[in-house]
Formats: sequence, C-alpha cells, structure tokens
Amino acid sequence: MNADMSISHVGEFGLIEQLRRLCPAGASVVGIGDDAAVLDIPGDSYMLATVDMLVDGVHFRLSHIPPEDLGQRLLAVSVSDIAAMGGAPTFALVSLALPLDIGLPLVTSLYDGLCGAAEPLGVGVVGGNVTRTPGPLSLDLALLGTVRKTDVVLRRGARPGDILAVTGRLGLAAAVRLLTETGMSAEAERDRLGPLARLKAGQVLAASHLARAMMDISDGLAGDAHRLCAASEVGLHILERHVPVDPLARGASETLGREPAELALHGGEDYELLIALDPSQVGRARTLVEPLPLTVVGTVMPREYGVMIERVNGRVDPLPDDGWKHF
Repeated sequence: MNADMSISHVGEFGLIEQLRRLCPAGASVVGIGDDAAVLDIPGDSYMLATVDMLVDGVHFRLSHIPPEDLGQRLLAVSVSDIAAMGGAPTFALVSLALPLDIGLPLVTSLYDGLCGAAEPLGVGVVGGNVTRTPGPLSLDLALLGTVRKTDVVLRRGARPGDILAVTGRLGLAAAVRLLTETGMSAEAERDRLGPLARLKAGQVLAASHLARAMMDISDGLAGDAHRLCAASEVGLHILERHVPVDPLARGASETLGREPAELALHGGEDYELLIALDPSQVGRARTLVEPLPLTVVGTVMPREYGVMIERVNGRVDPLPDDGWKHF
C-alpha cells in the first residue's frame, strides 16, 4: 500500500474493504458488508447490529433542520438497515459529540424527536455517551434488532431472472438537500407512512420468504443497485422509465436544472427498500406491503451482462456507480 495514498483516493467503499480485511469477524454469521451485522445467539433468532453517524455540515446543516426532525432522522437511518434484513429493532445507544456553545434546549429537542420516533417502533433508548468537541456537532446511533434465523435476508441471494423492485418514491431527499444548499425554500411534505411502513414491509417480505435479496437505498438507487449486484454476483437491466420519482422531486428538478431520474438514481438518503423477487410473486408482494407502493424497476441478469440502464429513448448504457459518497 502506498503510504502517501489518501482516503479520497480509495473512496468510501475501498476504505471499508481495506478495513474489512483487517478486522476479525469472530463468530458472526455476517460481518462487514451488509446492511447490518448478523450475530448468532441462543434461540431461534439472530441479533442484528448496525451503527450510523450524522455530522453537521456533512449529512445535515443544523441551521436548516429542526432538532426534533434531526432526532427522528438519526433513528430512521439505522431502522432502515434493520428493515432491510427483515428484522425488528429493539435497543439503541446514542453518542453525542457536542460543541460547548450548543444550547441545552436543542439537545433535549433532538431527544424529543428521537425518543418520540423510537416509542412506536418498540425501540428502547438505553444508553450511550457524551463528549465535547471543537466542532462540528456529531451524532452516532448504534441499533440492535432481532430476526428469525429462518427469515433473515441478505444482499446476496438475487439470481438471474428475478425482478428488482423498490418501495415508495425516490429523489425527494436529494431535491430538498439541493434546494437548501442553493438557498431556496425546501419545504417538503412529511412522509405520512414513515419508517414504520418500511420496517413492516421488510418484515413481511422476509417472513413470507418472497425477498431473495434486499438492502436499503441510502446512497441512491444506482449506487446501491451496484452494491446488491456485487454481493449477489449478478448483473442488472434497469428501465429508467419505471424508476418511481417522487412528485415533489419531479417538480423541483426543473428549478434545480436536473433531470428527475438523476435525483432518483443518484441523490441518496431515500431509505426505501431495494428487493429482488421471483417475478411470479410480485402481485403477492405488492399486497403484503400495502399501502406502501412497490415498483418493478428492472430485471436481474447474469453477472457478465453488467449493470445497465435502458434510457427513456431506448438507448442502453452502463449505469454509473454514482451516488452519495463520503470521500
């Protein structure tokens, strides 16, 4: 390894792979590389473990988000990981790195949002850590969950001939983020279904054994489709015209000078589910996840096909592995 090589050269996923090689997996069933670690415990269920960090200026701007909403978001990001495994979240541990000038009301409001979101999901907030920092504000949430050993769904498991489907609509979070960054008004309608609907969808698709592979869409449909294909060792043909763009994102795309599909494919932070299914089971899957929409966006292909997208004009191109990346 080149001693002068920076993290920006290897990128987020290159860094994760380097760290994976260094870390002992212990007795884990699944370690680094899926939405959550899968840990064997006595009984008929596995323990799931995931962790996410939000940093002011990187994942959010404190001046642009109410602290209650930030607390809800902190939990929702990790709940999405548990949902993608077909599991149920149980306990959360929260760590805060706080600048000394942060007001106490902001911190308590953040916890109002966090704990208010945790209660209906059955999540206990049972501990954590606090420390000071010269800045910026950094939030870290570790989430545990459980899933029946017969029901756990991983990123690997998709096979040629499966269809690829997504829950919900895509692109709204990216549209709001870009509007905010340009100083425009970015009022977004609150998702009336929320994380609970995705959690239930993941659970029923796992328990019914309809989902052959599943992951959450956090970095954008394009990038996460590449992650699922790599884990399953398959290719993919996506139809751009079938990608479900959120209506508000479609409206904002003209203001932003972006194509609607670009926001949906590459924007990130959607926290929907990406699912490989037997094509004969799509109707049943849609019924199980109602009222959450389930849209077929493509077909799983042999690995040598690559990851391709059929544009609205019929042209077939390689799908760029672009989306939210930290480095």
